[in-house]
Amino acid sequence: MSSVPGVFADLPFKKVRNLGGSFGKTVQATLNCTSVGAVAAFPAADLQRHFGEKMGCWLFGVCRGICREPMRERRLAQSLGSSKNFPGPKKLVSHEQIRYWLLQYSKELVERISVDEAMNDRLPSHFSVHALHEGEEKSLARSCRCPGSVFSSVTELMEKAT
Repeated sequence: MSSVPGVFADLPFKKVRNLGGSFGKTVQATLNCTSVGAVAAFPAADLQRHFGEKMGCWLFGVCRGICREPMRERRLAQSLGSSKNFPGPKKLVSHEQIRYWLLQYSKELVERISVDEAMNDRLPSHFSVHALHEGEEKSLARSCRCPGSVFSSVTELMEKAT
């Protein structure tokens, strides 16, 4: 617990559960604070006066690293993703380069989908590809429904991507 003030000193509100939305913005505006650690300077009575007894007590504890909520298993991520940027001299200039990188991502996604299916007994329902050309503001996007089973090969995934 002695390290909490150091960790929370510059921690943004959005990094703490239940403080990333409208309540966090209200706390920031009401207390004129920019970090969770700054809230710790306020006495419990002040926090209760501003935010009510229940939320004031909760906020008093949270900004000191105290959370009384029971531990829960994490939920599964709802998507698998892969991203790569090719800025400046690394930009992709040929169809061969684009095809090469699509193949690399296809291999990675086929592997990740297979592992996820084995561990979590689920398959993706959609597949999306987004590309942004240097200097453009809008991205090119393609999306399709996935077949009833995991992509059986990198070739099949590539065909969906192109």
